[in-house]
Amino acid sequence: MVGVEGIAEWIGREVVDRDGEKVGRLEDVYFDTTDHEPVFVSLKSGAFGRSQSVAPLAGATLSRDYVRLDATKELVKDAPEDTSGGRLTGVDAVAVLRHFGLPAEADLDGETRVCFQTAGAEEESERKRAEVAAEESRDAGDGGAVVAASPAPETDGAPSPAASSPAPGATADRHDLLARLEELENRVAALERR
Repeated sequence: MVGVEGIAEWIGREVVDRDGEKVGRLEDVYFDTTDHEPVFVSLKSGAFGRSQSVAPLAGATLSRDYVRLDATKELVKDAPEDTSGGRLTGVDAVAVLRHFGLPAEADLDGETRVCFQTAGAEEESERKRAEVAAEESRDAGDGGAVVAASPAPETDGAPSPAASSPAPGATADRHDLLARLEELENRVAALERR
């Protein structure tokens, strides 16, 4: 990882390989969702910057005018493309790490959870979460099917049937909200790929 504050301020700067050959321009920075450390960069290269790839920041250094990756130009050029819309799942992250011969964390292998994302993708996720929360709150305030759960009275240790089953329609409403959130994320990813 790059131990430099403000790596995101380097967006637009030139990126070179370990031998100093230009490989593209820094398009974006992916941060670990658990500790917010910079982990990957997205690069634009090729004619008119049409090709985008992802490369790890492990072993990278910063100079006055460019970011130097610890990889060859060929390896960076053949790296997986950035089609994630600013999010790398465990599966995608492992693919990038393996491509560069870097160790992958065992807990990421086979996972589809979001592990790394750009600051823009994080802001979009927060905005969507706020929209879902506002909609749930509005539905609850309007006497909708989303009902706040109240603690069940103490009994002989077995939960009462009312406490163990959701309010009628609550599961369906939550499923609809999650489906709408997933659809929004897919639309955003499709727009970002254009």
